[in-house]
Amino acid sequence: MAETSPPADGPPSTGPTEPHVPEPSPAATTDAPASPWATRAGLDPAGRQRLARVQRFAKLLDSQFTVPGTSRTFGVDAVLGLVPGIGSSAGLVLSVGLIVQAIHAGARPVTVGRMMGIAGVDALVGTIPVLGTVFDFVFKANERNSRVLASQALQPERTTKDSQRLVATTILAAIALVVLVLVLAVVGVVLLFRAVF
Repeated sequence: MAETSPPADGPPSTGPTEPHVPEPSPAATTDAPASPWATRAGLDPAGRQRLARVQRFAKLLDSQFTVPGTSRTFGVDAVLGLVPGIGSSAGLVLSVGLIVQAIHAGARPVTVGRMMGIAGVDALVGTIPVLGTVFDFVFKANERNSRVLASQALQPERTTKDSQRLVATTILAAIALVVLVLVLAVVGVVLLFRAVF
């Protein structure tokens, strides 16, 4: 009687088998593309959070609320402007607080100067009754400043050049205004002396 050979495939092995590990695909090994802020301005996630915090604060000050029946918005700054005597000062303090947050978010010195100029114009016009409140309602200085900061994050070199030009223009205009006031004061004193003596 002829011997029968065992089946070709035989029984499955009972020894330990190593799991199959797939080779990583090229797409899996490449890093995810960085955000435009990270690639163009070097902002890390913490920097983006600080910028978002500035933007939220600016919205609270300038456009948190909506006039019923319209699309016009206003914020705490415009409401404070209605308070006689302290409204403008309180609004300026809040605007300075926003600029301090912008500094922590990485605003450059020239950008800070530009933001202070915007806040200064808002505070100066805000001292005028009624007109100051209307100006706050339309100008929205804090949201302008938050846009300046965001622009620095996306286009740092261009924003720096624009800010340098605006700051220089503002300084020259302020100097010219001071000189004009002094000249008018001197002329007034001279005319007064001539009229009296």
